[in-house]
Amino acid sequence: MIGTVVLWVHAICGALWLGASACFAIACLALTAGSAEQRDFLQNGAPRINRLAMAAAIGLPLTGVFNWSQAVATHRGTLSPVFSGLLAAKIALYLLMLCALTVAMRAVPQSLNDWHLGDALAPARATSTMLKAHAAIVAMGAIAIMLGVWLTGA
Repeated sequence: MIGTVVLWVHAICGALWLGASACFAIACLALTAGSAEQRDFLQNGAPRINRLAMAAAIGLPLTGVFNWSQAVATHRGTLSPVFSGLLAAKIALYLLMLCALTVAMRAVPQSLNDWHLGDALAPARATSTMLKAHAAIVAMGAIAIMLGVWLTGA
């Protein structure tokens, strides 16, 4: 029973992270470059979405280690090469997604600082950077989810 709950929490963390990143990307596409709305989003919305994504990202390895230990116990310590390869690919994707999220999170304070120093284009550059980072997270996360579904049968 606990294994099922942790597996669901793992899936929810992944979906939450992807959902936050997808919403972020959609919001960025709807904003006019250099507008007051873009600056407001950068000051208020972006940090909240980034924090939500980071919270979900923290939950993934915690639940993932538990799920891995359950798989090891179920298979008496011998995991198939396919399972191990898929898991390695998921870990690599997770690390790349975490790097992209870090880029997105660092763009906010730097751009606001530059904007306060008179760089009117800083919010637009930061929004563009974060859009690319979150779009990459969505793409990699979609692959990771497909690998996760495959893992359940491996």
